[in-house]
Amino acid sequence: MLLVQQLYDRLLRPHLPRKIGVFNGVAVRHPKLLDATDENWAHKPGMVEGIARVVDPCDTVVEIGSGMGVLTVRAARETTRHGRVYGFEAGKDRVSWARETVELNDVDEWTSVTHGLVEGGDMVWGKMGEPKRLSVEELPDHDVLITDCDGGERPILNGLTPDTVPDAVVIESHGMHGVPTEWVRDRLAALGFTVQNVRPTSTETSPDEDNMAVVATRERSERQQ
Repeated sequence: MLLVQQLYDRLLRPHLPRKIGVFNGVAVRHPKLLDATDENWAHKPGMVEGIARVVDPCDTVVEIGSGMGVLTVRAARETTRHGRVYGFEAGKDRVSWARETVELNDVDEWTSVTHGLVEGGDMVWGKMGEPKRLSVEELPDHDVLITDCDGGERPILNGLTPDTVPDAVVIESHGMHGVPTEWVRDRLAALGFTVQNVRPTSTETSPDEDNMAVVATRERSERQQ
């Protein structure tokens, strides 16, 4: 059975079309046609929990690194139709993927995904194309910041100013490119956040990997003063 699975994964699966499955409650065109299951409830539960904890109805959310759009949709559901979600994804192919996910889950009325690279270099998954390059100060005004950018946390968090610091952040810290989770926590503390929770991004994360979901908040009144 193991040999059959290995042959399928290496030889057949890469050439099969994708079908719609369910990733942590979100419809997404990700599983391949002959995959044994169309569901993955272990997809980033730490991030999903963080989003549910800090995103309120009517919030405006900025997400840097939309990927395939699962967390984008989870954020949009928390804001409800009275809020707004702005996703930014630097990978050309993933922008189309995330936009399709947003449409599949009927949150496109108040959710958008832009082909944009925020405060980062050129390290993205797949082909980058020509994304719009933005600084943190050029992002829409927002209440919650969500990031999953594989080592791009440092320039993003360093780019925050008193005028752009949101009320809450949910960060997938990968410990990549010299940006360990400890640095993320220290930087958030310096910005006036209280770290509420740090847990493995997923139950599938290897114990020796620094892939953590970091959730931090500030008093909402602070930003309005």
